[in-house]
Amino acid sequence: MKHFESSALVALFVVLLLGSCTTTPGTYVEPEASADAVAVVHGIDPNLLSELNPMRKLPGDMFPKIWILSVDGESLTHSSWSGWPTEVRVTPGTHTIGVKGKIEVEGTVAFDDEGEVSHYFRAGRSYQLAVDLIVGGLYFRIEEARD
Repeated sequence: MKHFESSALVALFVVLLLGSCTTTPGTYVEPEASADAVAVVHGIDPNLLSELNPMRKLPGDMFPKIWILSVDGESLTHSSWSGWPTEVRVTPGTHTIGVKGKIEVEGTVAFDDEGEVSHYFRAGRSYQLAVDLIVGGLYFRIEEARD
C-alpha cells in the first residue's frame, strides 16, 4: 500500500509540474531566411554576460537583464519555464522592438521597466539591446554588436 501512495504522490507532482509549465504562443513569426539575409537582435541573459554586452555605464554591482517582448507590436512566445526570449531574428529594415528590462543590485530587483526601441536593421548584422539607468527609470537602446 505504501508503494501505491508514493507512486500516486510522484504522479501528482509530475502533473502539477507539467501543468505549471505553460506557454503563451506569440503572434510574431521569425523569418526563415539564411543568417546573412536577416539581422539578429540580442537581449541580455545575465547567465551569458560577455564582452558583447555594452553595459559600460552601469556600476559593477548592478546586473542588467533584457528580454524581448515583441517585434512591430507582434508578441513573442512566452514560457512560464524559460520566460521571454533574449534573441530574435528580423528582416532588414526599420523595426520596433518591445523590451522588458530589470537591473538587480545584490540579488534584489532595483529597477524594472518596459519600453520600445526602433532601429534600422541591416542583413547579416547582429545587434545588442542595452539599458542605461536614468532619472525616472530605464532607457533602452540598440547598438550594433562588436564582433
